[in-house]
Amino acid sequence: SVLAMTRLVPEKGVYYLLEAMELLLRTGRGELRFLGTGTMQSLLEREANVRGVDEAVEFLGTVHHEEVPNVLRDADIFVNHAVSIDSWEEYFGAANLEAMACGLPTVVTDCGGIPYVIRDSNVVEMVSQRDVDDLRGAIEGLVSDPQYRRKLGDAGRTYVKENYSVEKIASKYHKMIQQGLRE
Repeated sequence: SVLAMTRLVPEKGVYYLLEAMELLLRTGRGELRFLGTGTMQSLLEREANVRGVDEAVEFLGTVHHEEVPNVLRDADIFVNHAVSIDSWEEYFGAANLEAMACGLPTVVTDCGGIPYVIRDSNVVEMVSQRDVDDLRGAIEGLVSDPQYRRKLGDAGRTYVKENYSVEKIASKYHKMIQQGLRE
């Protein structure tokens, strides 16, 4: 299954994700799960129904933070198709790192700060914003190649451990504080 863990709002690109996955869903080669709520949920539900894929699309609503790792573990692929708008862009994308830390192969866009947070191009599939064909290709590539899925998931997990573990972040803060005390 493909998981999107996000607010269901236009700037999170959830409509593009549904569109990109339509063929996979229609042919029974996958399912799409949304964890989160938002103003676009009813539109997504109607659109899934119109496209005839509503049986393969699930809206999980919200869960307690402690349950998030379980939801991530139940997924095969994580997607965050954030898109920049006039008043917003993805600043950090903590959900991306959470999914990667769980070993999920992850598909993200080049929106806002995402390329700065995930600097290694070999640890995620990074697609262009609003490019449904690019998104579809990345997802289908992961669905059809379990070995690549495992390789990307492992690479993402290693990347997060090496760059965003508690120890790494604490060390960076310690260095900043020491530097600040010297100035």
